[in-house]
Amino acid sequence: MGSLKFDILQLDFPAPNVAYVIGRFHLTRPKIGDAEGHFTLLWRKIKNRWVIVSDHSS
Repeated sequence: MGSLKFDILQLDFPAPNVAYVIGRFHLTRPKIGDAEGHFTLLWRKIKNRWVIVSDHSS
């Protein structure tokens, strides 16, 4: 299928149980061409586990 690489551009903790991540992805797909873009993730610590509560890629 391909190879996926992530780069974290910014990581913020606006509260002790909240993390906001901005990053870039690059998907190498030899047969059909590469794809790349940016993403944002909103994480929350719920019951002592970090969980993604919002994910956006473009």
